Order: sequence, then C-alpha cells, then structure tokens
Amino acid sequence: MWVEPHRNKFRIRDLVDGRKVPVESGFANKTAAKNRMKELEGDKIKHGSLKPNAGKTNFGQWAEEWWKSHSKTLGSKVSVRTEGGRVKRHVIGRLGHLTFGQIDRAAIRQWLSDLAEPESADYDPLGPKSILNVHGYLFLALETAVKENMIRVNPATGSKLPKWNRREPTYLDERQLAEVLGKLPVAWRPLFLFVAGTGCRIGEALGMKWECLDLDEGTARFESQVQIIEGKSQDVPLKTKASRRTISLPSSLVKVLKLLPHAADGYVFRGSQLSRPARYTTALDVWSRSLRKTAYAALRIHDLRHSHAAQLIKAKRPLTVIQRRLGHSSIKVTSDTYGGLLPEVESDTAAAAELALSHVALADLI
Repeated sequence: MWVEPHRNKFRIRDLVDGRKVPVESGFANKTAAKNRMKELEGDKIKHGSLKPNAGKTNFGQWAEEWWKSHSKTLGSKVSVRTEGGRVKRHVIGRLGHLTFGQIDRAAIRQWLSDLAEPESADYDPLGPKSILNVHGYLFLALETAVKENMIRVNPATGSKLPKWNRREPTYLDERQLAEVLGKLPVAWRPLFLFVAGTGCRIGEALGMKWECLDLDEGTARFESQVQIIEGKSQDVPLKTKASRRTISLPSSLVKVLKLLPHAADGYVFRGSQLSRPARYTTALDVWSRSLRKTAYAALRIHDLRHSHAAQLIKAKRPLTVIQRRLGHSSIKVTSDTYGGLLPEVESDTAAAAELALSHVALADLI
C-alpha cells in the first residue's frame, strides 16, 4: 500500500493481482492518508491476505451464493421473494458481469447513476428510496466479501446517495373523498372504496377473495396481498401476524360488495375487464390517469388508508383499535404515523381528566 496525491487531495492505493487498485481517497492531507493506511495494513495482518485470484472472481456468481445464505436471515417468505427479485435484478443483474477487481468506486458511481436514469430500455428509473434499498444490499454483500478476503475494503462505503424525504400523509375529509372517487371510472370505484372504507393497503384489496368476506356479518378477513415480484403480479401471504386480521365493514360498503359479480377464481375486484382480477399495475395507472389533471394529482392510493385512519382518530377511536384495524406491527408504528393528529382531540382528553378531579377538594391542596 502507498499514499499518493489525487485531485488536490490524497488517496491510498494497493497492488491486487498485479493491478494498482484505489483503496480509499479524499484525504485532506498526506498525514491523514498515512494514518489510515497504517490502520488498513493492521487489518491486512489481522485478517490475512486476499484469496488467490480474488480480483478475477466473478462477482455475479459469488453474489448468487451470498444471497442464498443472506436470505435465510430474513423474517418471511414474502421478504425473501420480493427482496430476492430486487437483488437479482438490480445488483446481480447489473453488476454480475464484473469481477471483484472491476467493482471499484467509479463502477458503483456509474451503477447508481444508471439506477436513477437507465440507459437500457429494459429498466425503469428507480426512485430515491428504492436506490437506497438496492445500494444497501450491495453494501452488505461487499461487507461479506471483505470478511471473506475477496476484497480489502468495501468500495460501496461513502457512496453519494440520493436524499429521500418521507412524504407526509395526505388526509381527505368526507367531501374530498367523494370528489376523488367520483373522478374514477365506475368499474374501478368499488376497489378504491374498499381501501377507503377499510384502511387496507391496495395490495391487500387486490388480493381479497370472496371466501374472506362475510357480508351477512359485515366482516373482511385479510390473509394475502398482491405484490409485484420480478415484474409480475403475484398473490402472496401477508408476512406478519398483525397484518393477518379480521375487521368490520361499513354498512354502505357491504351494500356495494353485494352487487359485485362472483368469478371462478374467487377474487373480489375485477376492474374494467370482468374476465380477470384487477391487476396491481393497472390499478396504479387508472388512479394516476384519472386524477392527473385535477386538484388531487399528487394524491397517492395509500393516502386513502391515511384518510381512513384520520377519520377514526377524529371519531376518537383508541390508537390500539386503529393499530389492529390497519394491521400495524406495533402501536409505535401507528403513533409515529398518526400522532400528529392527536392534538385535535387533546382538549377533550383534558376535559375528561377534569371530570375525574371534579370531586377533589382543590382548595385544600393550594
């Protein structure tokens, strides 16, 4: 290893399989670079030399084996399938042709750029959140490669990543909800009315089957959902105990559901084509096209779920009840998401506390 000037700063380089490879860069001065180099050399002694021909090893083949091992640490079959598709498509699929010696900071920088603005028509652009998730898997894979002495340092460390700001939920009141549903095609309104009336996720609504509805009792049982896996809509079981739930249905929603036709495949919602179940991508497209030139153009389908929760809070339903109805894994998730709405009922809470103190002789305490 050695230190050398690089773009008005200093970097550390090493000789790997006869090639000069950048190890770390961006040091403000030579002393800082040398101190870091001593640390790396210590790690080199501690962990041993790189495996023979490590730099010439195909990353894709190695990553396939890494994922088989790593996927066993994930908590559910849904996670394994969905995240596996993401890893195979965007990590192995895009970087798998490279050797470890070719995966450096420049290659990762180009890969990140291509995730956001693909040069190939085979890929759609990924948003900031998806890029962060995909980069996270690459980072984990390369961290394992460091531990296995395939590479000296993780080149994904310090990558310049896009900023992702969580969007604040949008809440519709009764009038606004009626306006939004009125702008959707008639054939699709029952699906979105179901989301608004139950607070379920759109994938849960698309996965709803008649066998899970009891319209006489007015209940719906959530057991599965539709997700996009490796580019295809697939019906998969819900991944947590909390998300598998039975809830009550509004009477007006029950009346609408009783008018819907039954099909042999058992799915409740059909969309425009009665011959097959409503598809995930089609539902998203119908939603965006219907609202594109309206005041609700920025509204997401998920905001129907948020609006449902807001109405329950407005009706002073306990957070624990809302948690179970929405299928949240913990009360903390519900509180973190909708806690900002609670001050609307805080005055009533204070009034209730005042009633509890109404018979206390306050004069004796002051």
